[in-house]
Amino acid sequence: MSETPETSPEPQERAADHLKARRDKLDSLVAAGEDAFKVMFERTHKIGEISDLVPELEAGGESDLKVRVGGRLMAFRRQGKLVFADVADDSGRIQLLAQANRLGDRFARLEDLDIGDWIGAWGPVIRTRRGELSVALEGFDILTKGLRPLPEKWHGLKDVEGRYRQRYLDLIANPEARAVMTARSGAIAFIRSWLQERGFIEVETPMLQPVHGGALARPFTTYHEALNMQLFLRVAPELYLKRLVVGGVERVFEVNRNFRNEGVSVRHNPEFTMLEAYQAFADYNDMAELLEGMVSEAAQATCGTMKVPYQGETLDLTPPFRRARLIDLVAEAGVDVEGDLAAECARVGVKVDPGWSWGKLLLELYEKKVERNLMQPTFVMDYPKEVSPLARTHRSDPRFTEHLDLVIAGMEVGVAYSELTDPIDQRRRFEAQLDASDEEAHIIDEDFLKALEYGMPPTGGLGFGIDRFLMVLTDQASIREVILFPALRPEDGVITPPPPADPKAESADSAEMANLKAAIQASIPEIAEAVVAAMPEIGTAAAKRAAEIAAQRAADTPTARASGRSGRHDPAQIPQLLVVGTGKVASALSCLAERSGYHVRVAAGPDAYSVGEFEGADEVIVTPEPQDVEALRPDANTYVAICSEVNEFAEEVLQTLMPTDVPYLGVMLKKGKAAAAFKRLGKMGFDEQKIARVHMPIGLALRSQGPEEIAISILAEIVGVRRGPDGSAGTSA
Repeated sequence: MSETPETSPEPQERAADHLKARRDKLDSLVAAGEDAFKVMFERTHKIGEISDLVPELEAGGESDLKVRVGGRLMAFRRQGKLVFADVADDSGRIQLLAQANRLGDRFARLEDLDIGDWIGAWGPVIRTRRGELSVALEGFDILTKGLRPLPEKWHGLKDVEGRYRQRYLDLIANPEARAVMTARSGAIAFIRSWLQERGFIEVETPMLQPVHGGALARPFTTYHEALNMQLFLRVAPELYLKRLVVGGVERVFEVNRNFRNEGVSVRHNPEFTMLEAYQAFADYNDMAELLEGMVSEAAQATCGTMKVPYQGETLDLTPPFRRARLIDLVAEAGVDVEGDLAAECARVGVKVDPGWSWGKLLLELYEKKVERNLMQPTFVMDYPKEVSPLARTHRSDPRFTEHLDLVIAGMEVGVAYSELTDPIDQRRRFEAQLDASDEEAHIIDEDFLKALEYGMPPTGGLGFGIDRFLMVLTDQASIREVILFPALRPEDGVITPPPPADPKAESADSAEMANLKAAIQASIPEIAEAVVAAMPEIGTAAAKRAAEIAAQRAADTPTARASGRSGRHDPAQIPQLLVVGTGKVASALSCLAERSGYHVRVAAGPDAYSVGEFEGADEVIVTPEPQDVEALRPDANTYVAICSEVNEFAEEVLQTLMPTDVPYLGVMLKKGKAAAAFKRLGKMGFDEQKIARVHMPIGLALRSQGPEEIAISILAEIVGVRRGPDGSAGTSA
């Protein structure tokens, strides 16, 4: 039964009422002469300490221990002349018991309290007749008045992106978030101590570097006015740490922040934490042993065990770890590694560039067909020389380098080298690898080469991804769960594009995309009318939805946003649209759906050419891995449109999402290819009911032409599924 507006105010109205009520209480406190934002509070105990101080206290008893505790008010309930409240600090939580005879006139001031306020409280420690350890209030102070209420369900925030944006609320609401943060801190502290016990010296190297190097990655670029020079945020500290080894520092490490101007995904963040360490008179086998010991003992220290659960599996981090050559692993996957690798890539469905070298092809086969399946810790040994410019040539097979990756749960977690110490070979490798068309290529660092010419001893080096390791230890599928403040698109969706190097040199593709977006944004009412006219089977429901779209567009203006009256809703309360792939249809659909009230996420796959084209999306990740799309956890409120222009990737994503309960799963394939894809799904064992719910080709048959009209047909089909055949909320097969 629906409630009337009088008994069920809109969420915005309720929020405004809560804010006003708290402001009124603040005004009342100020009028009474009380400071609602106190400068300090002298507390005698942290809450977590108290139970150990009164271990023998029986139910109904009162101890001689009097405490002064401070924390956030988390619960408040009145029972006649008694008031019970819960207060929490970072060590634990305890109940406060307020009685009029103890508090006197102060008892009435309890009405000034709200959940979320920081308070100081004092009194004797008691145990209630029900056995609850409590503080019998003799007095309290409001230390900080909370002017915004905690989320209605403060005990469990559900909106994932909201948790990342407002991590402070996440830490209040979700014990798991605080546990992950604590585990991260403990693991990093352990790793530092573990290395120092083995004679490693911790150092700090520049974050602003005149030459970016140490990893194949695209850097962030900045400019220093006083020095009149371009600088780069470091992609890795490697070349500076090696300079220290040249200088005679035989064991050195840095826990460092790195910055790579690349996409985001469940395994990638543009700013991340790594450990790099170098040891003189060692090779990559020695560094593998170092990694084994560090990983296993850090797991034991952090989790209390070397066998940790991860996404439904148990990972055994007990050494020794498996060791296998990369080329052998590719052969185990059914590839003829001694044959024509380009032909083998085509045979097994790995998309490659025809100009790639043998080593690059081998690496691509490994990354697409092997790496994701390595769940238990594995050292993948001996990478092709072309893709490993900083490692020493393998002593017995010159096609490879002495370079290994530590893979856990299908993720590269660590890397180790027998370092290249020959400056002549190093220069040759830099020059061979350098390619002006490759933004990730190394710039030749002449000062580093000069340092090598002074002589670096035989050295082993390692890099270790702290964030991914914490994903493993804390059983998190997304790297954003272990980074307190991950990279996010602006909440208001406004993107400021970087200025072009030459304003007159804007590409034809960019201009065409800008025109496309402008046309969509300017024609929302016309689009709504077209949908109504083209969908007689939905009728009045579609007309109603079209009216909602037009009304929302009118409300969603800069003026409306500034006054808090935007037509957009909380993402947790609106339908989610996951657009997989890039290209003009995906961009048009993203923009149209956002203006139609959907919370839009884009998973840009291997056809990603410009993430910045998706201004309509609330979130964009870039990943070539289909399982990363599934890790976004699309649910029963998520409508999925697979618009990737790479057919193989589109089908892999489809197969990955088939078991989920998303209400709409559409794939942009032509009729002939769609029929073949349906046959493949049947051969893979998917039942007829699951196959029948796939919309392939995607969209209503409106004889659409061009990206805008195709996007209209897709969104119209989604509206039909969402509203149901009778126009009510629901789904239809």
